[in-house]
Amino acid sequence: MNIKELDIKYLPQMPANKSRGIGIVGAGAIITGAQLPAYKIAGFNVVGITNRTRSRAESAAKSFDIPNVYDNIEDMLSNDDIEILDIALTPDTQMDAVRIAAPTGRHFLCQKPLHEKPALAAQIVKMANEAGVKLAVNQQLRWDGRMRAVKYLFENGYLGEPTLATINVNIHNPFDLPWLGGDHVEVMYHSIHYFDTIRYLFGEPDRIFSSGGKLSTQDRPGETRSTTILEYASGATVLVHSSSNNTMDTEYAEFRFEGTEGIVRGDFHLFSGAAKGNPRVLTYVSNSLDNRYTFDFHIPELRVPHAFIGPMASLMKAIEEDSTPDPSGEDNLNTIRLVNAIYRSMREHRAIEKSEF
Repeated sequence: MNIKELDIKYLPQMPANKSRGIGIVGAGAIITGAQLPAYKIAGFNVVGITNRTRSRAESAAKSFDIPNVYDNIEDMLSNDDIEILDIALTPDTQMDAVRIAAPTGRHFLCQKPLHEKPALAAQIVKMANEAGVKLAVNQQLRWDGRMRAVKYLFENGYLGEPTLATINVNIHNPFDLPWLGGDHVEVMYHSIHYFDTIRYLFGEPDRIFSSGGKLSTQDRPGETRSTTILEYASGATVLVHSSSNNTMDTEYAEFRFEGTEGIVRGDFHLFSGAAKGNPRVLTYVSNSLDNRYTFDFHIPELRVPHAFIGPMASLMKAIEEDSTPDPSGEDNLNTIRLVNAIYRSMREHRAIEKSEF
């Protein structure tokens, strides 16, 4: 089939039952700015919300017509209509929420990363498994329409074998959240989405090398920019460059995926919406000497909020089909291992082999 005739199914499949009750734990920007707007578009049933500061939960409930506000997660669990907990807490506190709720049979959507430390992230996965409940992780960039389309084009031979991928991001992100002051910053809380998406598209790399840095004027210990190379045994190479220090010109967030038969390129949609380019377009360029052409796929759905539908829809389908959500807790453990290998490469100034992840 000619690529111009393709009808790429990039939207998530919806569960047969969208009425399962969702309880929101946390009322920060990711909930009010992305997840609740996404759930409203999808028609999901948000039953209640709780937050450490009750007034923030009340504000979110008013804005999104959520019928119940709870003082804490224990009170929320008294509502039998809630089948899924959407936990939007910092990684160091997600484990406590899962520990409290898993024995009650609730399923979970957790934020990325499950935990900065792989061993503790694995404990969260173990708690869910032992309780017999489903656990999905909100690595929603892999659910962006453009990334789903790229996956389709590779899997169906329109791009050939992967040869090179580049992700080039230069934005302004002050990372000024009060809890975000440790040694792990840019890669763990921003570029983790790029590395998770690379794993979704190409699988596990065989070798990585990374360099991180920050501005001399920054008082935080962690990196705010990184440059990472991922190598595959097939010969494919991935370059991810991400800087959050751009205060001088227009922000940009670009991707380009190359194969033996063609390339696709485009712009990521940022949470702030400040980056240049058109994130509603995915451009394909053929590599045929006899019939070289360019074609634009128009994808109207944006990463924020539309990609946030995917993880929750996948979790609901996993519940009703007794299957595995995308991404699952187990899958996310490999993303966390990769991110920790990237930090090891930064510290030791050397390439890290897959066997060391």
